[in-house]
Amino acid sequence: MTDEQELFTLSAADTSQARRLFRTIAADLFARLPSSAIEHVGSTAVAGSLTKGDLDVLVRVGAADFLKAQLVLDELLIPSSRNERTLEYAEYDYSVDGASVSIQLVVVGSDIDNHFHYVKAALESDSDALNEYNDLKSRYVGRSMASYRQAKERFIDSLLAAYLAAHDQRESILLPGIHE
Repeated sequence: MTDEQELFTLSAADTSQARRLFRTIAADLFARLPSSAIEHVGSTAVAGSLTKGDLDVLVRVGAADFLKAQLVLDELLIPSSRNERTLEYAEYDYSVDGASVSIQLVVVGSDIDNHFHYVKAALESDSDALNEYNDLKSRYVGRSMASYRQAKERFIDSLLAAYLAAHDQRESILLPGIHE
């Protein structure tokens, strides 16, 4: 099903299931990639955020470790066909226990790392932004996934620009471990 055919929906599921699943997946990934930082990102990671119910896991590695980490994940998972791989980014999608899971492998400090890493920080620190994001999601229920993703991208770009202008980026250093 294409993004044009798929309709955007929200899940009524309790996000505690996503948090438990994150802990399980993160422990497995960290055992295989001990120099990485594994972070729960996406809407299930932000208290009060409306969600589709999918789980997003950010795997942050140093530039020197990226290709090795990619090889490890390539052995475990099937690369996503949704986004192009780069020298700083690879995505994997799969389903476990009926839940949709996306793993984003990124180089720490890259633009895509900042995207995932700082969106969570921005939404957690600004209740007005979170409310605006929830309103956006509510407006797109029943509409095409493609139109939702376009609106979401515009919102996130604006949110990130404002957040990064107001905050330093000390967190772009790699702190290995599991981070909820």
